[in-house]
Amino acid sequence: MEREKALRKVAQRGVIKLFNAVRAAQVKGEEAARTNQLKGTLGIDRRGKNVTEISKESFLDMISKSKEKS
Repeated sequence: MEREKALRKVAQRGVIKLFNAVRAAQVKGEEAARTNQLKGTLGIDRRGKNVTEISKESFLDMISKSKEKS
């Protein structure tokens, strides 16, 4: 019973870290979108591509950073 409780706690921490990393990536993506809009990046395709690349990179960085902290 105690082992199951400990495993649930570990799983809950992992899910919390995952959701936090996803949210942080979303925020960075939104900021990048605003930055690109202010810079005057032309074309929806280019702007979308830039935002997607930034959010993927930041998401992967957040995941790797959370592994290092654990």
